[in-house]
Amino acid sequence: PQGKKARVIPVLCKGDGVCNSKCPTGAISLKHFTDDEIFAQIDAEVSALAEVPALVEVH
Repeated sequence: PQGKKARVIPVLCKGDGVCNSKCPTGAISLKHFTDDEIFAQIDAEVSALAEVPALVEVH
């Protein structure tokens, strides 16, 4: 809302970036990570998952 200021309570912050991605105006950003750093971490985790063999059970 116009004229209102959002306030982040650091102790409650999970650091997951959800608020950053949901902010319609882009006013929120993570203090310690850039978007590129977050995307690089996501890419690394997805790549690690791709190396895990898939288990298929047929009945």
